[in-house]
Amino acid sequence: MNTVVSSPVEHIRIVMQVQTNKAGSKGEFTGSYDALTKIYSRHGLLGVYRGWLITILRDCISYAAWFGCYESLKEASCSKDAPPSILWLMLLGAVAGEAFWLSTYPIDVCKTKLQADSFAEPKFRGIVDVFRKTYRAEGVVGFWRGIVP
Repeated sequence: MNTVVSSPVEHIRIVMQVQTNKAGSKGEFTGSYDALTKIYSRHGLLGVYRGWLITILRDCISYAAWFGCYESLKEASCSKDAPPSILWLMLLGAVAGEAFWLSTYPIDVCKTKLQADSFAEPKFRGIVDVFRKTYRAEGVVGFWRGIVP
């Protein structure tokens, strides 16, 4: 259910981040609300929810990785006789958080490209196309761009 909210929020955030501002001119959108209303008026609800399917894919895999990693680490490292400390559980949560992102980082890169794509002149026709074109243009490295500063 998280995706119902996160997909349009991420889409608007990405659109705001990638809009080009030439010196002395304003970007297409003045803010998030302006972007939301203009995208909705031009492209409807599907425009606002652009990239929702790949967001669902990313979320299903990443949350499965997070819960699986967290529960496995907790089971393997915690005694059944004594409760684990809060700090230990926080550490396990942090490690599971890394599993969350690493498990789906390539999907997230493609999701971002899809959501940042132009409505007027799109480069990508869908999920498979964005994966294919990313691989052809950048190889495997293209799926991990931005993982390190």
